[in-house]
Amino acid sequence: MALLGEPQPQRERQDFSAPLRYVPSAPAETPCRTRRNEETRPCQLRVNAVPNAAGSAYLEQGRTKIIATVYGPRQAERDRPQARSEGQLFVEMHFAPFCARDFSKEESEKRVVLYTSILQSTLESVILLERYGKTAFDVTLLVLEDDGAVLTSSLAAASLALADAKVEMRDLIAGATVHLAAASPKPALLLDCDRAEEQAMPERSAVLHLGLCPARGMLCLLHSVGPLPPEPFEQMVLLGKETAEAFGIEMRRCLQEQVQRRAEKKRARSFNELLEVDSAFLQEDEASCVLAADNIVEGRGAGDWRKMTARFDYASWVWTSSTVQRRGMKLTPRELDHLRLSQAGQLAQRRLARGLRLNHPEAIALLTSQMMEFIRDGESVATLMDLGKQLLGRRQVLPGVEKLIPDVQVEATFPDGTKLLTVHQPICNLDGDLGLALKGSFLPEPEYGLFGELEEDDVPGKVLAAEGSVELNAGRSLVELEVTNTGDRPIQVGSHYHFIETNKALVFDREKAYGRRLNVPSGSAVRFEPGDSKVVTLVEIAGKKRVAVGSWGFLLGPFSCHTATALRVSQRSLCPS
Repeated sequence: MALLGEPQPQRERQDFSAPLRYVPSAPAETPCRTRRNEETRPCQLRVNAVPNAAGSAYLEQGRTKIIATVYGPRQAERDRPQARSEGQLFVEMHFAPFCARDFSKEESEKRVVLYTSILQSTLESVILLERYGKTAFDVTLLVLEDDGAVLTSSLAAASLALADAKVEMRDLIAGATVHLAAASPKPALLLDCDRAEEQAMPERSAVLHLGLCPARGMLCLLHSVGPLPPEPFEQMVLLGKETAEAFGIEMRRCLQEQVQRRAEKKRARSFNELLEVDSAFLQEDEASCVLAADNIVEGRGAGDWRKMTARFDYASWVWTSSTVQRRGMKLTPRELDHLRLSQAGQLAQRRLARGLRLNHPEAIALLTSQMMEFIRDGESVATLMDLGKQLLGRRQVLPGVEKLIPDVQVEATFPDGTKLLTVHQPICNLDGDLGLALKGSFLPEPEYGLFGELEEDDVPGKVLAAEGSVELNAGRSLVELEVTNTGDRPIQVGSHYHFIETNKALVFDREKAYGRRLNVPSGSAVRFEPGDSKVVTLVEIAGKKRVAVGSWGFLLGPFSCHTATALRVSQRSLCPS
């Protein structure tokens, strides 16, 4: 039996039709069993159970009742790298508090974790997630009543809900649950056991959960619990396969009936709208229609007949447009972005055709929209990178726009997959190729003289420096001191550090450094290597004369010359011993 993803499923389907077939064993004594061993419980399927969801399904297998809902596609989370290449699937499973009372809270939580993991991997192998890049789907399963075979029933319900939401899949998934009852003298195979039968199973019994794609004949789920000898295992797989194939036929029939019901509703609604339009038309122009018909019979009045025909055409157009508008179109967020980008690009083309220089958003819109059109034409990546630099020139954009666009990135679908195309320095020429920039718009190419001459100096945000040189700390008193580093490691002093409170390994006249800092530009520093002596210039601290930092905390806050006496006392602790 083939796995999902292998080619030529039809041939594998034919090769699988071997003479192997499940042979029912002799009936064994199984407690609580009121039907044959290979007989399933009554099943009820219904789609569109939750109208507000994108897709939903209700499955009832005996007394097991499950509701599956699908929401999406929605915008995927940006921090997940997987969301850029393919879609994401999130599965949540919940058991109603009243669905089964023989399970504790811990056991129910373990079942939720196990079943969610199995359903997630199984559904991801069937859904064509590579066609839903940057989007995500949410599948929620609610078990209203648990009476056995919950895993395979949930799998079938989720598959029906995804099909109802029109999510592209390789095939539907039909499931079957087969038990191996370790009865004496010979084990018995039981199909679709309920909760009472599962509880009455003897020790060393086993269960097999099987998921099958009926149209392809491929396994997508095979999960077992308990010891399975080879011979009973083969019979269990064959029995589950036949059951899943029959169940798949019922699932397909349920979807076909839903499609027919939707088509009938649309036809009825469309017919009612057409009747409303026709009745209004007949009430308004009944007399003119009869007169036009009489004129046609008598061979005159062809203009009135054309007028009546035009009115019928107008009524048909009103009915068709209203029907299409009511039906709507489902677009992914990525497709909506492409539509907005195309509209902005068309606006930029119209302004460029009038000889206007484009601003930053208009230039981005024109570059990206035209690159998307070239990609649609089938151009190669190397050609696209060359064309991206020929669309606009510096004279076609406002001053400084070319510096605001160092590169342009376009994510599009190529014949070999989705790629991110990057064009570096797209506005690098003096003039661009207006024929390429306006391609597809059917707009006339403007003369290059309409854009004027390029003024290199007229750049927004340009820094204009004043004439002359800047003098640091003009008008303040300066003091020169020789500073020696007596320590064993380098010491660096910042520009606005109160120099008297520097590291005590620096030896200098600290009394002269009171209220002063280094006379260097703001943000710079002076570095003293071990054993190095330097002559530095100190400048008086101006402004409010408040000291906010210091190694010793002697002078935090405002200072004045009256604190010099107290400073001499504290200076002794700063001098190295």
